Amino acid sequence: MPPCQGRIEARQILERVRDHVGRRWGETTLDSYRPTGNESAYAVITAWANTPEGGLYIYGPNGTGKTHLAVSLFRHLIAHRNEVSFLPCAELFMSLRKTFDDDAKQTETQLVDGLSQVP
Repeated sequence: MPPCQGRIEARQILERVRDHVGRRWGETTLDSYRPTGNESAYAVITAWANTPEGGLYIYGPNGTGKTHLAVSLFRHLIAHRNEVSFLPCAELFMSLRKTFDDDAKQTETQLVDGLSQVP
């Protein structure tokens, strides 16, 4: 892939993330995150960010910094030329729901397998 094409795709992904989570998170970074009470989660995420392998699931109660970490992680991965994908939960659930339609174009397993192979 030509370098400029990768930059355009990365910018489009970041714009989609910002549109979904709001402009507030537009310039967040892993370094700007201040863990308070969840230092172990921050350590796991930053370690994974430097050697991404497999998937990463971020969860927790409201107000603990999940969105900040997720957007920052995206920015970090893109900056280090990793390929990323972004799918809001609502779209994921709608896609899963469509797999149960009589005229579904793919099965639930095919959908999940496709999502696990981030392009």
